[in-house]
Amino acid sequence: MTPVITIGIPFFNAKGTLHDCLRSVFAQTFTQWELLLVDDGSTDGSLEIAQSVNDRRAHVISDGTNRGLVYRLNQMIDRSQAPYFARMDADDLMHPERLTRQLDYLRQHPEVEIIGSAAYVIDREGRPYGIRGDRPASLTASIQAGFIHPTVMATTGWFRRHRYDAEFVRAEDLALWRRADSGTKCARLREPLLFYREPLEFQPAKYRVSCQSIRKLARRYPPSGGWASSVSMIAGTYVKEAAHLALDRVGLVSALVRRRNRNCEDFEIDRAHQILRQIGQVGIPGAQLNGVSAAGLMEW
Repeated sequence: MTPVITIGIPFFNAKGTLHDCLRSVFAQTFTQWELLLVDDGSTDGSLEIAQSVNDRRAHVISDGTNRGLVYRLNQMIDRSQAPYFARMDADDLMHPERLTRQLDYLRQHPEVEIIGSAAYVIDREGRPYGIRGDRPASLTASIQAGFIHPTVMATTGWFRRHRYDAEFVRAEDLALWRRADSGTKCARLREPLLFYREPLEFQPAKYRVSCQSIRKLARRYPPSGGWASSVSMIAGTYVKEAAHLALDRVGLVSALVRRRNRNCEDFEIDRAHQILRQIGQVGIPGAQLNGVSAAGLMEW
């Protein structure tokens, strides 16, 4: 079977989340895919979980070294054998209809090369607490408006024309949208088609690196508003960084993290739990838990 979609999942020490991530792949209603599981030098047993998957559509790539996310993203795109490429991270889960709905849209709108979606936001334990990215979007929206990175599906050709840049650590997605051809036609589905893990715990060192990369990006590729917009963007990162660090010192930074998302209504929480339970009932051919419990999805 020739794959229509390549699902690319890079992972590094993802033992605690990889099994449920894989469940969501095998829960997809669209099945004509290949799965590239690319290890970035894991040492926690997650490579063994990936290697235990017994399905001819799944391929594990591992060279035993830690080269970083950007290298792995470009590697997966180069190895893709399908006309479409779907991003995903090893600590997230896909809605069972994600591939079907995004592919249907791309086929019905051949002028569109890249599509994203809204996402449920889940905490470290996988509990939904918010929704992000469900504001209205249209085909005329600029690609520089960006996407929630792991929700993206695009033509493989688009990804090969637009490589990730390792210079922008922890902001490689923002750099991709900023550097992309401004004529790229894009769209975003307002329905949440991914469970995006964003722990409420704050990691100052990582956040500081992200802000530094965003400032570098603003200087190298000024926003459409010119240098005035660039200066505003740079100043904004300093303000946000200071606010996060200050609130972290007094234990209140989780409130800022929550504000990145829209709070879920009760019916949306119920719907999210229903989908997670559905994913939790799916088996993975040959996969071994290696001591990791995936029972949480079944209990919600």
